[in-house]
Amino acid sequence: MQLQLTSKIYFGILVTIFSFAITALLAYLFLVVWYVPPFSPWRTTYLTIGTFGFLGVELLFLIGFYNTLNKTKAGIFFINANLMFFSIITCLAFLEMFFQFIPRSHNSSHPLSEQLWYRKYWGKLNSFGFRDPEYTHQQLQSKKRIFILGDSFAAGAGISNRDLRFGDLLQHTLPENNLVINLGVPGADTIQEYSVLTKFPYKPDVVVLSYYLNDILGTPSASKYWTFNTNNKSRFNVFSESLADRSFLFGFLFYSLPVINPILNSSYFEQLRKAYNDPEVFSDHSKELTRLFSFTRNTKAPVIVVFFPILQDITGSLTIQNQFEDLFQQEKVTLIKVADLVSDLSPLERIVNSQDAHPSEVVHSRVAKKLAEVIRTETLSDGATP
Repeated sequence: MQLQLTSKIYFGILVTIFSFAITALLAYLFLVVWYVPPFSPWRTTYLTIGTFGFLGVELLFLIGFYNTLNKTKAGIFFINANLMFFSIITCLAFLEMFFQFIPRSHNSSHPLSEQLWYRKYWGKLNSFGFRDPEYTHQQLQSKKRIFILGDSFAAGAGISNRDLRFGDLLQHTLPENNLVINLGVPGADTIQEYSVLTKFPYKPDVVVLSYYLNDILGTPSASKYWTFNTNNKSRFNVFSESLADRSFLFGFLFYSLPVINPILNSSYFEQLRKAYNDPEVFSDHSKELTRLFSFTRNTKAPVIVVFFPILQDITGSLTIQNQFEDLFQQEKVTLIKVADLVSDLSPLERIVNSQDAHPSEVVHSRVAKKLAEVIRTETLSDGATP
């Protein structure tokens, strides 16, 4: 009797020690994810140590007490529960390490996979601060300067090889006396694009304006419609958002949710349509574009507008596109309708991936081909629509 009591006490002490060890290791793994910088070279090492420590403690306990626990239903349940718990934690730890090496472009800058993509593929910016090669003074002075003005569509977000952007493909297509200069800035709106154009130390001979529908959200009077990120993120608590911004695995899953990712959420595009349907907002935005066109007219540089629709919903973008027809004709601006170039492609073929609504390599290629045709013609000064 005394021997059985002693064994139970001994067993209880070991279970307590085991529980504390498992809890400490789980806390260690959580602290590594929470506090160690995501791109620290030590992060994988710490996770590996914690995972194998967890594995070792679990196996030692099960091996040491398997015969004892296996004799009762409660013991068997305890073994199975531990094995399931161990499997889940180990899989999560290894998946976290696995996703540290998976770059993936995304519609949001928050996911660590998106940041990893930028670290790996964005490349070094030139001395002017743009994702483009370095230009010599002689090149800038002696060649015909073709400016690519725009946001992330122009800069090539989601395009790993920047030589496959429409601006670079255009450069390879045109004669050598042309220099295509990419001034694309991710997140830029029409006001910011005007600033980039006017502050660049050289004047353009041709301006290619890459226009996407969310450019209107930079218009001050449109701020009332730009509530998507705040309203949707508020549905989640601070802990969930913080963990998503620290964990490669959880961040990948969290920012794939339709309620968080604009590309998967129709309310984002609905707010865009409301902004365009607001007479005050559209009038203010038209003035911003007119100011940009006036500057290019003063420098005698023809303008080509590459109008990108919502690539997942070309039909739904046509109404907005048609609103600009009169403005572009009045300003004698040449318009390239990307919708006409990619209508034969499926929605997924038009975009980088299911989480990134930026144009795919195929779309960039078709835009470059059309741009080359337009630049070679004499229609630029007529404001014609090819």
